[in-house]
Amino acid sequence: MLLPIAATLLQTAAVPAPPTQQEQMQAVMDSIYAAVSHAPGEQPDWDAYPRVFHPGATMVLPVGPGQLPKVQTVEEFTEFYKRVLATPGATDEGFVERCAGFEATVFGNVANVVSVYEARKTPDQELPDRVGIDCVQLMRTADGWTVVSLVTDYERRGNPLSEKLAAFTRPPAKEQAAKVSLIEKFDVLRASGERWESFLQLRNLHVGAYRLEAGATDNQPVHQEDEIYYVTAGKAQFTVDGKTMEVVEGDVLFVAAEAEHRYHDIKEDLQLLVFFARER
Repeated sequence: MLLPIAATLLQTAAVPAPPTQQEQMQAVMDSIYAAVSHAPGEQPDWDAYPRVFHPGATMVLPVGPGQLPKVQTVEEFTEFYKRVLATPGATDEGFVERCAGFEATVFGNVANVVSVYEARKTPDQELPDRVGIDCVQLMRTADGWTVVSLVTDYERRGNPLSEKLAAFTRPPAKEQAAKVSLIEKFDVLRASGERWESFLQLRNLHVGAYRLEAGATDNQPVHQEDEIYYVTAGKAQFTVDGKTMEVVEGDVLFVAAEAEHRYHDIKEDLQLLVFFARER
């Protein structure tokens, strides 16, 4: 009689524990961001949306200054997103969103999740191009949790994350001195063929080295933070918000958050020390 009992106990012990509430919410957030993401040259998994969102679910996306947000169905959003990605070059760089952290309130069969997201071109990109907030409402069904609404906005000048939520995506403050060899940083970039290396991140400041070879094309995105460039070497033209100027070694350039800017007609290899200001 002992052997059957022992076998039963072993089988029971092998059954995995059901996912915790935190794990369930994390799975939903991961599914939302996986649905919108795509690798370079590829399309998102369009079939994922019906698995994540309830039929009739609504979405409210960020809009431009002075515009009122528009409520749309998930079907309307996917059709819009398909049109965007159908434009030439739209999928070349890829797009990856991930949940940096969230706060969830669950009551019975309903849940409200405030998720901090990060958007990158590729998973191995060190710093996100954009961070923001998704307010997600969920409903429990026989098949598990499903999304019934999603309202989102992104961090920008004048619209910073709260300190509590920013802690999910910001590195902790470091109250210590640091010394960096800028010559070595640019040597590494030159040898690797990479353009950017971040080497100092604080709550209110982010510093890195940016290098562009002569004749290169600068495709950097619009940034959500005020930015300062110090030109340590090189010669090029620099255009910001339609205004073009020549830049040479020793110049200091300021670019306001969300201002379109790029280097072009690069005559001599550019080496730039870059400072990003992070509002708190």
